[in-house]
Amino acid sequence: YAQFLSGLADKIILFILPLWILEVTRSSIFVSILSACSTIAIVILSPFMGTFVDRLYKKNLMLVANSIRCLLLILLAVITILGYFDFLYILLIFIVYSFGSTLHSPAANVALTIIVNDDKLQEAVAIRQTSNQLESVLAPTLGGLLFSVFSPGNFFLINGLCFVLSLLILLTSNISEQHKAKAKQSFLVDLKEGVSILFQDKILKTFLFSAAIINILGAAIMLTLRVIVINMEVSSLWWSLIFVGSPVGVIIGSFMSMKWKVQSSIFIYGFICCAVMGFINILMSLANTPLVLTIFYFLSGIAFGMGNTYFGTMYRRKIPVEKQGRFLGFLSAALLISIPVGQVLTGVLLDVLNPNHIMGILGLLTVVTALVSLKVLSGEQKKNIEY
Repeated sequence: YAQFLSGLADKIILFILPLWILEVTRSSIFVSILSACSTIAIVILSPFMGTFVDRLYKKNLMLVANSIRCLLLILLAVITILGYFDFLYILLIFIVYSFGSTLHSPAANVALTIIVNDDKLQEAVAIRQTSNQLESVLAPTLGGLLFSVFSPGNFFLINGLCFVLSLLILLTSNISEQHKAKAKQSFLVDLKEGVSILFQDKILKTFLFSAAIINILGAAIMLTLRVIVINMEVSSLWWSLIFVGSPVGVIIGSFMSMKWKVQSSIFIYGFICCAVMGFINILMSLANTPLVLTIFYFLSGIAFGMGNTYFGTMYRRKIPVEKQGRFLGFLSAALLISIPVGQVLTGVLLDVLNPNHIMGILGLLTVVTALVSLKVLSGEQKKNIEY
């Protein structure tokens, strides 16, 4: 409940704040600066925050992260209520706010591994993913409703109170910390050890590389899909139906993975789901009506939801708890960098190629990436078993 409240409040802020900046300044440049600075801050900080997570108590870190975000939202509310708007101050507040979010994410993910038994881990990952999708679906609706009813200052204050409730719930939770890494060696040594986790383990290195490529393709597919929908000239209702299809599918896929539990070679099932998702994306390129496109996008979401649950369970089982924070830090940075890369590359191609053809190519590349990764990891696992 604490994570759902803080996650929902965080997504509402991330959705509304750029729109509010655009409304006040009437300049998209300020919105771009805000987004770019936040992204750069998260990419730089993620590996360091992951190292902190492995060295310190997870519950305390989550309390600190939520306290930072709560206080900053209250400060933003006070500034707004007083009528003092300065973009530089708001930019600084948002960068520090991103610091809190970057600290909270790996701490909460590692805490999940600590408090859940291994036989219930896949179910817990599926529930967390379902909660995350619900946050993403609810945030625009609730954010828009609250922002239309309340003044900007009161809106930020209400979101700050959500973090207060999250703090109160978290204070009553019981998180065992016997897995906390002992801070005997220096911070830099721990950070270097986190890098070595990736380069010494071929399975993890391949997984991280594949995840980055698939995330690049995913960002490209989202941009291409928007262009396809625009070219269809559909109503705003169809816009909503099409783009809500995937989140609903992810939720259903998460529940399906709870029923279809896997104990060994779980990455195989993850990459099979990824290949199925790519195949469905190929079919999306052939869709000529909004209904067919909605159905395919929904099915793609189911495959993504199942695959993501299997991958989330895999690294939690494979990586020692005292090293998961660092892995998650590097994973978060890699995935975040890959999004603008995919968007920029696809933006160039959309100017010269048919978007349906691009969607087909991206789907095919997703299938190839999944199958190649599956072959490499299966071979590596076979070597380990023989050894």
